[in-house]
Amino acid sequence: ACPFYKLDPSKYRQCRDKKIRNTSDVREHLKRCHSQPWFCTWCKYTFKKEEERNVHMRSRTCAEIKLPDPDGLTQEDLSKLVKRGEAPCPDGATEEEKRWYFIWEICCPGLERPSSIY
Repeated sequence: ACPFYKLDPSKYRQCRDKKIRNTSDVREHLKRCHSQPWFCTWCKYTFKKEEERNVHMRSRTCAEIKLPDPDGLTQEDLSKLVKRGEAPCPDGATEEEKRWYFIWEICCPGLERPSSIY
C-alpha cells in the first residue's frame, strides 16, 4: 500500500485501489503521484517543468510569499528512494519488509511505523 494512504486515508483515498505488488511499485507510485511539483521557492508558483521554474527564478521578478512548500516528496527524498536501501528491522523480517520500511522512513520521518506493511 501507499505509505501516505496509511497516514491519512481520507486525503489519499485515490491511492487505496492502486495495484501495488512490491516495493518497486511503491517507489514508482510515489514518484508519479506524491512528488513535489517544480516550484519557485520565493512565490511558491508551480511549474510543469524544471527548466520553466529555473527561468522564472533567474528572472527574479516575483515577491517572496511566506507559504509552506507544496506537499510531496522532495527531489532529495526521491534520490534516496532510488538507492533501494533497507531499514533496520527485527529478526525474521523479510527483505521486502526491510525495503518497505526503508521507504516509510523516507516518506514519514519521525512517525511510528505501522505494525505491518500490509
